[in-house]
Amino acid sequence: MTNLIPPTAQTQVTREYWIRTVSVWLFLLSFGCVIGVIVYIPVYVLVQNQLQVFQNEFKQVSTENSSFEDSEKALILANTLSKLLVSSGTTTPFTQVIAKLETYAGSEITIKNIQFARTDGVITSIDLNGVAQSRLSLIAFQKQLESDPLFSKAELPLSNLAKDKDIPFTITIEKEKVVDKTKKP
Repeated sequence: MTNLIPPTAQTQVTREYWIRTVSVWLFLLSFGCVIGVIVYIPVYVLVQNQLQVFQNEFKQVSTENSSFEDSEKALILANTLSKLLVSSGTTTPFTQVIAKLETYAGSEITIKNIQFARTDGVITSIDLNGVAQSRLSLIAFQKQLESDPLFSKAELPLSNLAKDKDIPFTITIEKEKVVDKTKKP
């Protein structure tokens, strides 16, 4: 039957056929897209709501995490301070050390100057200047200091023993080390 149509009309009929075919397919495709969008709207809304919930939970967990981190830092600081307090042990007050030195000096030794050397707030050594009435009293003073458990040793230079009476002296006294009882060997 297409053979009965003149060639100019045949090209026009073919063109109309393809325009109608393409327009029907485009209409069906657009209808399918509209149906797909309608079907995916609830999924989109659900995903957006879940995303919002997750973001809120993330913000809440982040604030809790930062408070936990602050608490952790405070605990680490408190732990460090408590270890420092435990490891420092008991320290002897300056007044007690001076009272012991004056007791050992007695009436034969005159103390003129006392200098304390400290490390980390703990007395490590004491430099003591004074005048002794005799060599024997100075040596006895040194022996008493070395026998005291508060002091580990008392160094008296031999040059201090050159005179027999009214001896100016300088003694360096090492303070007993505080043993950290928390550390295990």
